[in-house]
Amino acid sequence: MKHDNAMAIVCMPFADASVPSIQLGVLAGLVRAAGWRAETFHFNLDLAARISDIYDELCQHDDQLLGEWLFAEAAFGSSQSGLSDRYLDRVARDPATGQRDAALREYLLHLQKVVIPAFIEDCLNQVEWARFDVVGFSSLFQQNVAALALARRLKARRRDLVIVFGGANVHGDMGVAYLEAFPFIDHVALGEAELCMEPFLRAIASGTRVSDVPGIATRTDTGAVAARPPYVVKDLSTAPTPDYDEYFARRRDLNFTSATITLPLETSRGCWWGERSHCVFCGLNGSDMRFRTKPEPIVIEELSQLSRRYGAYAFKATDNIMPRQYVDTLFPQLRGAPYRFFFEVKANLTLEQLRILRDGGVRWIQPGIESLSTDILRLLRKGVSKLQNIRLLKWARWLGIKVSWNLLHGVPGETAEMYDDQVAAMRLLGHLEPPVGCSRIRMDRFSPLFQHRNGPSIEWSRPWDAYRAIYPPELDLERAAYFFEYESPETLPESSHEHMFELVESWRESWTHQPAVLQWSRRGDSVIVEDSRFGMDMRELTLDRAAARVLDACDQIRSLDSLSGLADRECIADLLQSGLLIQDRGQLLSLVPPAPIAERSK
Repeated sequence: MKHDNAMAIVCMPFADASVPSIQLGVLAGLVRAAGWRAETFHFNLDLAARISDIYDELCQHDDQLLGEWLFAEAAFGSSQSGLSDRYLDRVARDPATGQRDAALREYLLHLQKVVIPAFIEDCLNQVEWARFDVVGFSSLFQQNVAALALARRLKARRRDLVIVFGGANVHGDMGVAYLEAFPFIDHVALGEAELCMEPFLRAIASGTRVSDVPGIATRTDTGAVAARPPYVVKDLSTAPTPDYDEYFARRRDLNFTSATITLPLETSRGCWWGERSHCVFCGLNGSDMRFRTKPEPIVIEELSQLSRRYGAYAFKATDNIMPRQYVDTLFPQLRGAPYRFFFEVKANLTLEQLRILRDGGVRWIQPGIESLSTDILRLLRKGVSKLQNIRLLKWARWLGIKVSWNLLHGVPGETAEMYDDQVAAMRLLGHLEPPVGCSRIRMDRFSPLFQHRNGPSIEWSRPWDAYRAIYPPELDLERAAYFFEYESPETLPESSHEHMFELVESWRESWTHQPAVLQWSRRGDSVIVEDSRFGMDMRELTLDRAAARVLDACDQIRSLDSLSGLADRECIADLLQSGLLIQDRGQLLSLVPPAPIAERSK
């Protein structure tokens, strides 16, 4: 293989500008290992610098695919103008009143027709594309149409330039649909790209058939699309340490300032819980849920290399779920290290496990709570209970660990009684971190809900309407779309959840100003509970020894029968009535965070 072959790897908007792309960082190393030159381009930073006042909001605004729509005209022309007008009528509204916002409409049109075309033109002109043989686009979330817009212009300038797409937006049959619809795409990586990259580049360099490479979809001489199933990476230890040099250089050139840089870090792939019980709404991992972990010594070495190279000590794990064994094998080794982590975890962690994670640097978790009703959690296949979720919120609050979570509704099989139970629990939790929001579960491609869309629980399903306002008709949306609308006869109407929505909003509002307090302490021989959860001045409850023993015992989930030696039923009933205990199916949990160690020993 010649050593003067070169590949450009591109990250387009609307990828988060506050973190580098781990896809680019790893892929660059794989390309170099194959004997090619590799350069990365975080063009998402360029647009973020131009529209810094709104870029982050557009990254998060995925419920209407607004970021994708902004690039649609640059990618496909104005043939969808009628649909775009109706699309704008839906999205250009005041978020508080729901009324049409003429100024927002004009601003969005200005972005689409002026700012975005100028941005694409600069992407074309600031790089000497002639020095590359291949340009690869990483496409996740709302990066797809921006990538298509630049790819189309690059191909128009250089017919011999090889354009390849990869990422979650083109996984499996979705990638084949994009390849069939857009002739300026030459190849698509249909799954994990690590094992196909070297043979793919070798085929490009030697002029042999790319169709022989597993995991690459390509066109044959007849114009038909040929695709072989991708290999699955079984060993994560061989992946190169991500290279983020270009990201940091571009940030400096664009005069970005940030108090903290967070680096993405992969320590596992797949989902160990999903292997056992695939959550109903989850479309992550495509068609392969197999869980694989990176050995602990390699993780520690990557942390050391990345922190030294970039002077950054905050890491955001890209894992779908943290490896269970890391509580015992990785984080005890990181105690006292300067690192700070975000991880997705399962909500059934014990207090001791949370302590180990906290002491090892975990300061932010996403535990996939999704509901505070055991019945709804069973419908979702979450494998945890209402009390386990509340227990995690309580312990995380006490340990100073931030928790990101949300509430889902619209689950086939749900009943009003399930939500009544949830709302009753929510009224007692004002001292704990609130959910970030409350939303109807989506039907995502690859999820069990999608896989069973032709069953009796689903009346109809179709790709989101937003897709039709964005993509031209030659793209088969049934095969290319990731998000689907649906109707189920087994779900409650949206209007039945208004009270829950209002409660979540007031909970979040109070949290931003003065979070409620629920805590206990000793005054002489008395145990005092201070409580401000119910929208009134702080109340103080004096507990006798029996009540204090029950709360202490119920820091863990306990059965009612197991408390018979500590207090009588009247004492327990009083604690339930005061909202200091919560129960579910004969199980009890104290809502009062643990007392300080010094207090508990008295």
